[in-house]
Amino acid sequence: MSSVECQIEDEINKTLLRSYVLKEETRNIFEMRKKHADASSEAQEIEKLRNALQKEMEQLKSVIATSIKRFTYCSDLLKTIVVND
Repeated sequence: MSSVECQIEDEINKTLLRSYVLKEETRNIFEMRKKHADASSEAQEIEKLRNALQKEMEQLKSVIATSIKRFTYCSDLLKTIVVND
């Protein structure tokens, strides 16, 4: 029984051969229109999402402002209670 040794150095020192093939691409007007329509619909969806997020942000700003006012009122009330006691 003979053992086969792997010659790692031989594999590492091999130069890699790469070949590049130029490919000519042709598209017809229907493919271009479809890609344009897809891109346009995607842009519209993104715009709708942006508008929805902006609306939600405005609502959250209102909730935060109300919460800050309540916190300030409660804090002032507690300060008044502590000072009067």
